[in-house]
Amino acid sequence: LQLKKAMETLAKQGKYDKAHELKQKAEQLEQWERMKLDNDLKTHIATKELQLRQQQQLQLDALRRRIQRGREEHKEHWLLGAQRLMQSHRNMLADLKTKQALENVRADVAVKLDLASSRAGHARAKSRTNYSDAKPRA
Repeated sequence: LQLKKAMETLAKQGKYDKAHELKQKAEQLEQWERMKLDNDLKTHIATKELQLRQQQQLQLDALRRRIQRGREEHKEHWLLGAQRLMQSHRNMLADLKTKQALENVRADVAVKLDLASSRAGHARAKSRTNYSDAKPRA
């Protein structure tokens, strides 16, 4: 602003050459200030962009860790469920084997009782047949 006032003063005094030189200096200074402001702005934007990228990377890493932790928890839960299911299957199998063994013992006892009763019935019938024609002793 001071250069522009000085330039106007020189122009009013008729010193056009000096006013022209001052005008060129003012334009160069203005151009330099614009470039400096532009560079400062670009630097500021680049810094902010870098900070944002770093923040996003941190958030992305945290999200990946969270996802991995969720996967591991899900896998542990699934394995626990599979182990419970397998144990239930083993228990059911053992129970069925016990029931089958008990059923086999009951069937053996029933068969033996049937055989014993049929032999006893057959022996009684045989003994009646052998003594049916015998006369009582006196």
